[in-house]
Amino acid sequence: MLGAFVLHCDNPDLLAFCDNETNHRRLFGIEGASGHFKDGLHDYIVHGAESAINPAREGTKVGAVWQRTIPPHQELEFRLRLSRPGLADPFDGFDETFVRCQSIPLKIRSLVGLVPLFAVETLSPELLEPLPGFRRRMDWFLQYRPDLAALISRWKVPGAGSQHLLSLLRGHRMKRLLRRMLDESEFLSDFGIRALSKYHQDHPYRLEVGGTSYMVNYQPGESDSGLFGGNSNWRGPIWMPVNYLLVESLQKFHAYYGNDFVVECPTGSGVFLNLAEIANELSSRLLRLFLPDEDGRRPSLGPHPKYQSDPNFRDHCLFYEYFHGDNGRGIGASHQTGWTGLVATLLSEAGLKHGPSPSEDPALRIESSTSPQHGNFTAKSERKTS
Repeated sequence: MLGAFVLHCDNPDLLAFCDNETNHRRLFGIEGASGHFKDGLHDYIVHGAESAINPAREGTKVGAVWQRTIPPHQELEFRLRLSRPGLADPFDGFDETFVRCQSIPLKIRSLVGLVPLFAVETLSPELLEPLPGFRRRMDWFLQYRPDLAALISRWKVPGAGSQHLLSLLRGHRMKRLLRRMLDESEFLSDFGIRALSKYHQDHPYRLEVGGTSYMVNYQPGESDSGLFGGNSNWRGPIWMPVNYLLVESLQKFHAYYGNDFVVECPTGSGVFLNLAEIANELSSRLLRLFLPDEDGRRPSLGPHPKYQSDPNFRDHCLFYEYFHGDNGRGIGASHQTGWTGLVATLLSEAGLKHGPSPSEDPALRIESSTSPQHGNFTAKSERKTS
């Protein structure tokens, strides 16, 4: 175990406490459920619900709250420090600590390396013209912060449909990134993008620091360590929210680059697709988690006979927290409607691409028996979307 640590916050207006527990009242409709649930910080900050945080100033989840007004083009600094217990003045020499810190780049093929794909937006002339204030501030940024503006790709070069691109990735860099992401021996599985490349199954990453050895290896299912908070595992499984962001980002890149910008998918297959087609392919693989395969089995329901065969269960899909990187089995909490429920959007988009809407075509229908009490939905799709 790591032992005790203290998080120091520099003069916040408030330390807001709640518990890292599911809000059973909101999620399951259990009126008698009481407590200060994990969404208490959101309810307090966004809605001003003071009853959502614990007045006793204790709990298993805490947020430091500052209320400040930041003038235009100015910056404010908020200082936090995580340390062992016993520091008399945790912010003494705070700035010097950053100077002394040693940065060690880790050559790990993980989802972190794909995150730059998320930083993309396309703007049309029609959108910019009625927003002179936005255009003025943007021009100021480009003129007076050239160090940051230089990182934005293709802003001044119009693309398909006269779109302008705001992105951290130029086309050639994106192709290099996608070559790794779309490799089925690395990130691309039958059911989406893995959080860690399968390369590390046979080539674990090792690092020696202060006489201690650390290792990162591919773990497609449950974590083999409680170090990261119970059963949470980002070292191999498929997570729906980040996969959804990848689909959305590829669609935005396609809006700028158009149909002529193609990438091999899967890597090594000899098949070249434009970015919209790659987004569709990734979406199709995510849908395989929930749709029946040729044997009538849904990969997300795993080996459970009752879930797979019982007519009372087999068409009720659970919103698992994440999914096995190789076989698609659902893992973790099964009521993660907040992010795994994004599959409903993918199903709807698949229906629009293939013709009738989901409501008109029973092959792509999510029935109205969606159950917040049980965190599941009824899915009876038999259409092959890949």
